[in-house]
Amino acid sequence: MGHVLTKIRSKQLPGQFFLKRRPRGNTTRSKSSHNRRYHLRKYRISVPVSIDPIKDTLLKLCRSERWEEVESIAQSNPEAVFHHDPFSYDSPLHICCALGAPLTTVNLIIDAAPSVTNWMNSRQQLPIHSACFGAKNIGVIHKLLHVNPRSAIALDRSERTPLVTILSSSTSRSKKISLQLLQHFVSKTPPNILRKVDKKSGLLPIDHLCIWMIHNLKFSEIQIIMKISGNGPFLPRHHPDEKYIVSALTIFLKPVPDTAFLAFDQLLKLDCSSRSCESIYLRNTILRYFLQVMNHYQRGNSPINGPNIYLLHHFIHFSLSYKSFYFVNGYDNNNDISTSSSIAMTKASNCNGELPIHILLRKNILQQQNQLKQQKNRNIKIVLRRLIEIYPNAASYKDSIGNYPLHMAILLKGVSYKVIKMLLDNYYPAISEKYIGIRNDSDSDDHRHYNGFYPMLLAACANADISIIYLLLESFPSIMLQACR
Repeated sequence: MGHVLTKIRSKQLPGQFFLKRRPRGNTTRSKSSHNRRYHLRKYRISVPVSIDPIKDTLLKLCRSERWEEVESIAQSNPEAVFHHDPFSYDSPLHICCALGAPLTTVNLIIDAAPSVTNWMNSRQQLPIHSACFGAKNIGVIHKLLHVNPRSAIALDRSERTPLVTILSSSTSRSKKISLQLLQHFVSKTPPNILRKVDKKSGLLPIDHLCIWMIHNLKFSEIQIIMKISGNGPFLPRHHPDEKYIVSALTIFLKPVPDTAFLAFDQLLKLDCSSRSCESIYLRNTILRYFLQVMNHYQRGNSPINGPNIYLLHHFIHFSLSYKSFYFVNGYDNNNDISTSSSIAMTKASNCNGELPIHILLRKNILQQQNQLKQQKNRNIKIVLRRLIEIYPNAASYKDSIGNYPLHMAILLKGVSYKVIKMLLDNYYPAISEKYIGIRNDSDSDDHRHYNGFYPMLLAACANADISIIYLLLESFPSIMLQACR
């Protein structure tokens, strides 16, 4: 789209031009003109552009990286700092931060106009976003955070904070971000932002950190030990940047330790089939640290879950994938150590006396009632079958409400015949026990109407598969006599 620069003869102020854009589509102005840049871009409004030689010269000098002359103009004419580019709305501070200007130059501009640190360009980026995009001058980022601490949680048009910008930008992957800068960012960021999942990428800030470390932290040729026989490279036992990795992850996990579970799950989903052995080695190093943090978190004295909470309860609570579940709960049946640890975690109960199978079933049933986004049914079936296989006696334990796993599994949508058969075989007396409704604060709790129902009637009301209804009826035929009475 071309731009036409014409001089307006009527009602023209001296020294002013009007920048006209050719209209496209609907050119009607909106009544809510609170966002001037938005209407300029959407409705092609003609905006008067003042031509000031000193101010325009400052923008040109910033783009030419002539910092000494920029400093002299900022001192002699502080008003020039407020001038901005009419197209991108970049201020001189944006340009200086993006090009890596010296800290003295940035200090003079900020001293002349501290409010420029809140200036937003057409991409809805503050100057700190421009500084973080290339991370050319770490001192400038520290200065901007000190002057405007709330800029650490500012979101650009892509809904990225400055911390995510510096971790996800391709230009900063060739550099090593200092731990002091990460600590400064995290200290200015509230926990709810550190727990916020990006809607577009589905990643947490700590996920961006892990991906940045996998891309950036590499072995040097000296650090790789080559085998004399020529079978291939052998990596050292510990990563050379392991201290940096542990320190960086500790900075992120200290205020929000529960994000280790989601980060662990996201890291396991990362496709490493096309990556080098160094990247896989580094990923495993990060996973090992996450496991240590999660083991520490599971033994925490939580007011909700109590001191006897185990790792498996948290995995089910955070709705992690079955791949993470198998990684933690053990998938090697030939390994006695893995099997014993899996049984110990599956048998562990929290402060309410509930096993992991109780938490899994009730969590997904409540999600069905509230119509929330839930796990895929296939993942639930895999985890549920695994829990029963590891500890079959769990079918004989009631939850805190008084229901057996058989009652809860019947209410689960899409449950398989094999799961119900396994629960029934491991504890047959549960078929003669009545169901107690789930205590839920929502008014749309349809399962409360099932109070006092036997498993067979419960399956019929919950529209379970006909094979499950026939199995329950065949196992407890006297229910028909009781129903007739």
